[in-house]
Order: sequence, then structure tokens, then C-alpha cells
Amino acid sequence: TPIRIGLAGRNRDKMESILKGIRAELSASPNLSIKDENVSIMIADASDAESMLTMAQSSRVVISCAGPYSRYGEAAVVACIAGKAHYVDIAGEIPWVSRMISEHDNDARRAGVCLLPLSGYDCVPSELGMVLAGSALEEFGGEKGAVKMEGLELVYRNKGGAFPRGTLYTVLDGVEGNTPSRKEGDPRFYPREYRSLAAEVTSPRTLIPQWSDALGVYTGPNFMAGINAPVLCRAAPTLGFDQLKRYSDRIAVAGVRNGRGWIPAQLYATALVVGGCAILLAPVRWWMRKKLATYSYGGDADGIVFLTATAVCGTGVPD
Repeated sequence: TPIRIGLAGRNRDKMESILKGIRAELSASPNLSIKDENVSIMIADASDAESMLTMAQSSRVVISCAGPYSRYGEAAVVACIAGKAHYVDIAGEIPWVSRMISEHDNDARRAGVCLLPLSGYDCVPSELGMVLAGSALEEFGGEKGAVKMEGLELVYRNKGGAFPRGTLYTVLDGVEGNTPSRKEGDPRFYPREYRSLAAEVTSPRTLIPQWSDALGVYTGPNFMAGINAPVLCRAAPTLGFDQLKRYSDRIAVAGVRNGRGWIPAQLYATALVVGGCAILLAPVRWWMRKKLATYSYGGDADGIVFLTATAVCGTGVPD
């Protein structure tokens, strides 16, 4: 059965322009194409509940890509529950996702609707890395059931890519405190016993270049670790990796040259610190918002994410 796809947004002209760009990108591959009869354009506005419900009722799965999600995301969640369409998003906003779980998870379960946030770069590669490396270690590291993953080391290498405008707005909103806060009585996003593990991944010590045996280079802190860590701490016990005690989330910014990457890794970490300090300044945020008014990231067809995941058991045996 052919899959029918609908593109939904507030402005039909913009949606047609996006569809045209997708067709042009897919035309570069001989094995990918979109047939006209399998694509439709719908008008849906997060500020118009009726249009959102109509969109959800006409769909089996809705993939929400409109961010920042703390501003625009809840309308799609509510519409999907009411319209009985499964929901997927590419959010990386942990406070917002936690708020949606608290307020809508029970209604979604009663409606038989699956809510699947954090399904893009945040944090699918990290979860897949944990599952594949951890499962391989437990299967081939010794007698079945005798070896458990206690340590996980992730190292990213990225080619191409950039920040979408919604992501940059999310960063600005977070700095200015315009994100959902945890309310009394809300369940924790991940178990209490994983709190120290999540904090370790983003501690100041991670700014120091660290050696990766898997890649043979020095690595810097992954700027996405603050999002990946809570997700993995939530997923680990659910997926059966309840012995996880050590976790690192790094990024390789150079090859084996320049001191095997030590200098680029240190420069990268320094740039993160300088950028983080700069964005705390109100004039810098004002300048960024002014630039974002006309900024648009159209994607990168050649962008690639490489991830090396190493699982380690209590004896230090990696896989």
C-alpha cells in the first residue's frame, strides 16, 4: 500500500516551496522519488485548534517539526490525542517533554495514542548506540546474563549540518527562563539514582580533552550531552541496562594530526565556553534574535552523523 504524505503548515505557498525543495533533493537519488498523487498539503495553525484537529484526524502518524516546542508544540500533542493519531517529534527540549508527559500521558494511553518525542538527532543516535553496544556486549561478552553493561562511551563525528532556527530560539528561550519548570508532584524525568550520572556527563571536567581509544584521537565535550544524558538515564533501566554507572558523551573535531586532535579539541571546548558566556549577555541575545528574523536553515543533504559507541562491563572489557 503506498504511503500517503501530507505537509501541514500555516502558509500554503511556503509548504509548496518546501515540497519543491524536497523533490529537488530526492531527484539526486535514482532510488527515491515522490509521486504527486501521494502528497497533499494541509493548512494547520498551532493557534487554531480546529485546524490542528482536522489535520490529526486525517492522519495515522503526525511528525511535528515546528519549534520551539515550548511555544508551539503542545497544540499538536493535544490534537493527536483527540484525533487518535500517533505523535512523533524532533524536540530536544527536556523540560517541555517532561511537562507533556505529566499533563498528557494518561490521556494518550486511554486514547491508544503513542507519543514519541525526542525522535531526531536528539536523541535517537545515542539511544541506538546504547542499545546496539550494550546488547552486543551482553550477547558476546560472556555467558548469557553474566555480563552487564556498566559503562558507555559515545563519540560523535559530524559532517555538515547546522542549527535550525527553532533550535536557536530554543537556546535563547532557555537562557531567558522561558521554558516549562518542574511542578511539585511531577514525576522525575529519570530515576533519582541516575542523577549523579547525568550530572557527570555535563560537569566542568568534560571541558578537558579526553583520549578515545576507539578512534585514536582526543575528544571534546558533545554540546548535545545535556540533552542526551537525561534521555539515556531514562531509557537505560527501561531497556534492561540497569547496571549503567559510567557514561561519557564526546565529539571528535579532528583527525590524528595536531597532537592527535588535542589542540582542536581544546579550541572547540574553549569556543563552547566563550559562546556560552556571550549568550548570557542581553545585547548578544538581542543581536541573535535580529539575525534569526531572516535566518533559515534549509537542511544539508550531504550531512552525516558518525557515532562510535563502546560498552564496557565491570571488568573493563569493551565491545
